Amino acid sequence: MKKTYTLFALILFIFGAAQCTIKGPAQLQIGDKQAYSIAEKPANCTDCFQWAHGDQKIILEGNTQRDSLIIKGAVPGNAILSLNVKSAEGVLKCQKTIEVVAGKELYLNSEKCKIEVSSFSFVKNPEGIIVFKPSETNHAYSYDWTIFYGDGTKQTSKEINPQVKVSAQMPIVKVELIVSSVQCTRRIVTDYQSYFWITY
Repeated sequence: MKKTYTLFALILFIFGAAQCTIKGPAQLQIGDKQAYSIAEKPANCTDCFQWAHGDQKIILEGNTQRDSLIIKGAVPGNAILSLNVKSAEGVLKCQKTIEVVAGKELYLNSEKCKIEVSSFSFVKNPEGIIVFKPSETNHAYSYDWTIFYGDGTKQTSKEINPQVKVSAQMPIVKVELIVSSVQCTRRIVTDYQSYFWITY
């Protein structure tokens, strides 16, 4: 019986020492950036960290071998952020699930906001060029488009009707339109599955 208690205590010690905690928000909006760090930083540890993730839902920015870094939301869904830390007790392992969510319309100074644009549409030509069109065109507004691709790259345009390329290798996963007037700003976001453009 004594051996059983000793073994159980040893297992608890090993697993207790092998865990760590990642600090940072559990939810991240597409396009937004947040700081994440280890809660219990080991002593005399500078470049003993290794941050990683297994898909394209989040983008790691900064040095992935330091105790903190910036993470940007990229694609909707649950992303697993992992951190391994070399310490005197061995390798500490942390994981955190981050829910990446699509953005919503944003109104600034909403009581005075009279922007008529509420959505956008698009047409695709045979050459694989997509032309985006806001629901209303007003030359008094500024139109700022950001096109996000599946590989993490993006393209921006200030044209009212931007033309961008799309292909099976470079699918568009999100389009963000920010329409601004003198009084306010409106943000409209649409997300797409990568296979959408193959079947469209």
